[in-house]
Amino acid sequence: MKKIVLLAVMAVMSLASQAQIVSSRSSMVTREEAPKNGWTTFSIDYMPGSFGFDKSHGVLNSSVKKSQTFNAYGATLTRVNPLTAELPLFIEIGIGAQYLTYSDDFSISGNKYEVSGNMTSVKVPLNLIFSYTIPNTEISIDPFVGLKARFNILGNAKLEYLSKDKTFNVFDKDDMEDCYSGIVVDTDDCVWSRFQLGWQIGVKARFAKSFFVGASYGSDFGELVKYAGFMDSDKKDVVLAEKLKISEATLSLGFIF
Repeated sequence: MKKIVLLAVMAVMSLASQAQIVSSRSSMVTREEAPKNGWTTFSIDYMPGSFGFDKSHGVLNSSVKKSQTFNAYGATLTRVNPLTAELPLFIEIGIGAQYLTYSDDFSISGNKYEVSGNMTSVKVPLNLIFSYTIPNTEISIDPFVGLKARFNILGNAKLEYLSKDKTFNVFDKDDMEDCYSGIVVDTDDCVWSRFQLGWQIGVKARFAKSFFVGASYGSDFGELVKYAGFMDSDKKDVVLAEKLKISEATLSLGFIF
């Protein structure tokens, strides 16, 4: 995951460097040329990530995986406003939608074991940006750090086990009690949280005040759920995972208004 973010950041910096070399502008970009009234962005986002576990227990094997990967896609609308007239510091707030999906499976003696799921969320980012305009170009590099609130709206998990399958609403207590009865003592611990708060850090590169590319990485402060079931296709085992947290990268391509 961190390698993906590093490669994306390197790509952003490489684009900025190449654009600087080919730029034909002869005047220096001064602080006064920075957008005093801020700007608005809209982006399409790809967000690969993982559910990380504090612990995991295998049904057939004690040595099982410690995370479950997922892919997520979404879109984000943000507004960036200046904090001061003297320094290129900006505050960014936005709203976005995310659709997350995951799956894993294996077979033993003709019996199929599979888990898949999805979650639809609304995200609210709040970032502090330091904007640096590269001299003699129309390129700005914007490193940022901030918080991200996630409101989980819909979520389902499908379990297929010994030729039987059932879909569960991960936010419904009755559904999760039916799923984990006899496995977990307090099935309230199997209901997923509707709200998560996390941190993020990243960088964006704005080109000619028209479009931007960005890369970031972040993780949740608290757990999404205490207990959840997954599969380990490498070990061919059913996994009971404890204390799930989401970590994800975000790769963005967007427009500036």
